[in-house]
Amino acid sequence: DLAKARQRWFGDAEHVVIHVGKASVYKNRIGAIKAFSLLRARLKDARMFLVHGIPDNEERLFLAESGCRQAVTFLPAISAEDLRVFYAAADVLVFPSLYEGFGWPPLEAMACGCPVVSSTRASLREVVGDAALTIDDPHDYQRIADLLFETLTNAATRQDLQRRGIERARAFSPRKALQAVADVYEQVLRQ
Repeated sequence: DLAKARQRWFGDAEHVVIHVGKASVYKNRIGAIKAFSLLRARLKDARMFLVHGIPDNEERLFLAESGCRQAVTFLPAISAEDLRVFYAAADVLVFPSLYEGFGWPPLEAMACGCPVVSSTRASLREVVGDAALTIDDPHDYQRIADLLFETLTNAATRQDLQRRGIERARAFSPRKALQAVADVYEQVLRQ
Protein backbone atom coordinates (compact mmCIF):
# COMPACT_ATOMS: atom_id res chain seq x y z
CA ASP A 1 0.00 0.00 0.00
CA LEU A 2 2.84 2.37 0.81
CA ALA A 3 4.45 1.77 -2.59
CA LYS A 4 1.14 2.60 -4.29
CA ALA A 5 0.76 5.74 -2.19
CA ARG A 6 4.31 6.79 -2.99
CA GLN A 7 3.67 6.34 -6.71
CA ARG A 8 0.39 8.26 -6.45
CA TRP A 9 1.84 11.27 -4.65
CA PHE A 10 5.45 11.35 -5.83
CA GLY A 11 5.61 9.40 -9.10
CA ASP A 12 9.07 7.99 -9.69
CA ALA A 13 10.87 10.41 -7.34
CA GLU A 14 13.91 8.76 -5.78
CA HIS A 15 14.28 11.04 -2.73
CA VAL A 16 11.20 12.87 -1.46
CA VAL A 17 11.29 15.99 0.71
CA ILE A 18 7.95 17.41 1.84
CA HIS A 19 6.78 20.58 3.53
CA VAL A 20 3.28 21.13 4.89
CA GLY A 21 2.25 24.72 5.53
CA LYS A 22 1.08 27.87 3.84
CA ALA A 23 3.37 30.54 2.44
CA SER A 24 3.03 32.57 5.66
CA VAL A 25 6.20 34.40 6.66
CA TYR A 26 6.42 32.62 10.03
CA LYS A 27 6.31 29.19 8.36
CA ASN A 28 9.51 30.04 6.46
CA ARG A 29 8.43 28.00 3.47
CA ILE A 30 10.91 29.97 1.38
CA GLY A 31 13.63 28.76 3.76
CA ALA A 32 12.57 25.18 3.15
CA ILE A 33 12.80 25.78 -0.61
CA LYS A 34 16.22 27.45 -0.32
CA ALA A 35 17.55 24.54 1.73
CA PHE A 36 16.13 22.12 -0.84
CA SER A 37 17.92 24.00 -3.60
CA LEU A 38 21.22 23.47 -1.77
CA LEU A 39 20.36 19.80 -1.28
CA ARG A 40 19.76 19.42 -5.03
CA ALA A 41 23.35 20.46 -5.69
CA ARG A 42 24.40 17.25 -3.93
CA LEU A 43 21.42 14.99 -4.62
CA LYS A 44 20.20 15.63 -8.17
CA ASP A 45 17.31 13.14 -8.00
CA ALA A 46 15.67 14.77 -4.93
CA ARG A 47 12.18 16.18 -5.39
CA MET A 48 10.19 18.49 -3.13
CA PHE A 49 6.43 18.50 -2.62
CA LEU A 50 4.73 21.34 -0.74
CA VAL A 51 1.16 21.09 0.53
CA HIS A 52 -1.06 24.17 0.84
CA GLY A 53 -1.22 26.02 -2.39
CA ILE A 54 0.62 27.88 -5.08
CA PRO A 55 3.98 29.62 -4.67
CA ASP A 56 4.03 33.24 -3.62
CA ASN A 57 6.06 35.83 -5.54
CA GLU A 58 9.26 35.39 -3.52
CA GLU A 59 9.10 31.62 -3.99
CA ARG A 60 8.44 31.95 -7.73
CA LEU A 61 11.39 34.31 -8.19
CA PHE A 62 13.74 32.12 -6.18
CA LEU A 63 12.70 28.97 -8.05
CA ALA A 64 13.23 30.69 -11.41
CA GLU A 65 16.71 31.83 -10.38
CA SER A 66 17.77 28.61 -8.63
CA GLY A 67 17.11 26.31 -11.55
CA CYS A 68 15.31 23.75 -9.41
CA ARG A 69 11.73 24.70 -10.40
CA GLN A 70 11.15 21.39 -12.18
CA ALA A 71 12.01 19.49 -8.98
CA VAL A 72 9.44 21.35 -6.84
CA THR A 73 5.72 20.59 -6.88
CA PHE A 74 3.06 22.67 -5.12
CA LEU A 75 -0.08 20.83 -4.05
CA PRO A 76 -3.38 22.20 -2.72
CA ALA A 77 -4.58 21.41 0.80
CA ILE A 78 -5.44 17.71 1.10
CA SER A 79 -7.79 15.78 3.35
CA ALA A 80 -6.63 14.47 6.73
CA GLU A 81 -6.75 10.88 5.46
CA ASP A 82 -4.71 11.72 2.35
CA LEU A 83 -2.30 13.71 4.48
CA ARG A 84 -1.60 10.65 6.66
CA VAL A 85 -0.70 8.63 3.59
CA PHE A 86 1.29 11.54 2.14
CA TYR A 87 3.42 11.75 5.30
CA ALA A 88 3.90 7.97 5.48
CA ALA A 89 5.04 7.75 1.85
CA ALA A 90 7.57 10.62 2.07
CA ASP A 91 11.24 10.35 3.02
CA VAL A 92 11.50 13.49 5.18
CA LEU A 93 9.52 16.56 6.27
CA VAL A 94 11.46 19.82 6.35
CA PHE A 95 10.03 22.40 8.74
CA PRO A 96 12.31 25.41 9.35
CA SER A 97 9.57 27.50 10.95
CA LEU A 98 10.35 30.85 12.56
CA TYR A 99 7.42 30.58 14.98
CA GLU A 100 4.68 28.09 15.77
CA GLY A 101 1.80 28.12 18.21
CA PHE A 102 2.18 24.35 18.44
CA GLY A 103 3.71 22.75 15.36
CA TRP A 104 1.28 20.17 14.03
CA PRO A 105 3.05 19.14 10.80
CA PRO A 106 6.19 17.76 12.53
CA LEU A 107 4.07 15.87 15.06
CA GLU A 108 1.78 14.51 12.35
CA ALA A 109 4.77 13.46 10.24
CA MET A 110 6.43 11.68 13.17
CA ALA A 111 3.18 9.87 14.02
CA CYS A 112 3.12 8.58 10.42
CA GLY A 113 6.73 7.40 10.47
CA CYS A 114 8.13 10.28 8.41
CA PRO A 115 11.49 11.58 9.64
CA VAL A 116 11.61 15.29 10.44
CA VAL A 117 14.18 18.07 10.03
CA SER A 118 12.90 21.04 12.03
CA SER A 119 13.84 24.30 13.63
CA THR A 120 13.69 24.51 17.42
CA ARG A 121 11.85 27.83 17.47
CA ALA A 122 8.95 28.47 19.86
CA SER A 123 7.07 25.26 20.64
CA LEU A 124 8.91 23.10 18.12
CA ARG A 125 11.74 22.15 20.50
CA GLU A 126 9.17 20.66 22.87
CA VAL A 127 7.11 19.06 20.12
CA VAL A 128 9.94 17.21 18.36
CA GLY A 129 12.18 16.62 21.38
CA ASP A 130 15.07 14.37 20.38
CA ALA A 131 13.02 12.62 17.70
CA ALA A 132 14.01 14.96 14.85
CA LEU A 133 17.15 16.46 13.42
CA THR A 134 16.98 20.09 14.49
CA ILE A 135 18.52 23.47 13.82
CA ASP A 136 18.38 26.51 16.07
CA ASP A 137 18.75 28.98 13.20
CA PRO A 138 15.99 28.48 10.61
CA HIS A 139 17.96 30.70 8.20
CA ASP A 140 20.94 28.32 8.15
CA TYR A 141 19.91 26.78 4.84
CA GLN A 142 23.18 24.93 4.35
CA ARG A 143 22.80 23.16 7.71
CA ILE A 144 19.20 22.26 6.87
CA ALA A 145 20.36 20.89 3.51
CA ASP A 146 23.06 18.85 5.28
CA LEU A 147 20.50 17.35 7.66
CA LEU A 148 18.18 16.53 4.76
CA PHE A 149 21.08 14.88 2.93
CA GLU A 150 21.92 12.81 6.03
CA THR A 151 18.31 11.68 6.38
CA LEU A 152 17.90 10.84 2.70
CA THR A 153 21.18 8.98 2.24
CA ASN A 154 21.72 7.23 5.56
CA ALA A 155 19.26 4.38 6.15
CA ALA A 156 20.29 4.01 9.80
CA THR A 157 19.58 7.68 10.50
CA ARG A 158 16.24 7.51 8.72
CA GLN A 159 15.15 4.35 10.58
CA ASP A 160 16.24 5.79 13.93
CA LEU A 161 14.26 8.98 13.28
CA GLN A 162 11.21 6.95 12.27
CA ARG A 163 11.38 4.88 15.47
CA ARG A 164 11.99 7.87 17.74
CA GLY A 165 9.35 9.96 15.95
CA ILE A 166 6.60 7.40 16.42
CA GLU A 167 7.53 7.08 20.10
CA ARG A 168 7.59 10.86 20.54
CA ALA A 169 4.18 11.26 18.90
CA ARG A 170 2.72 8.88 21.49
CA ALA A 171 3.53 11.46 24.17
CA PHE A 172 0.92 13.74 22.60
CA SER A 173 -2.03 11.34 22.62
CA PRO A 174 -5.44 12.87 23.42
CA ARG A 175 -5.59 10.84 26.63
CA LYS A 176 -2.25 12.21 27.85
CA ALA A 177 -3.17 15.74 26.84
CA LEU A 178 -6.48 15.59 28.69
CA GLN A 179 -4.77 14.18 31.76
CA ALA A 180 -2.23 17.02 31.70
CA VAL A 181 -5.05 19.59 31.53
CA ALA A 182 -6.88 17.84 34.38
CA ASP A 183 -3.66 17.89 36.45
CA VAL A 184 -3.36 21.66 35.97
CA TYR A 185 -6.98 22.16 37.08
CA GLU A 186 -6.37 20.04 40.18
CA GLN A 187 -3.30 22.08 41.08
CA VAL A 188 -5.23 25.34 40.68
CA LEU A 189 -8.13 24.06 42.77
CA ARG A 190 -5.77 23.00 45.60
CA GLN A 191 -4.33 26.51 45.90
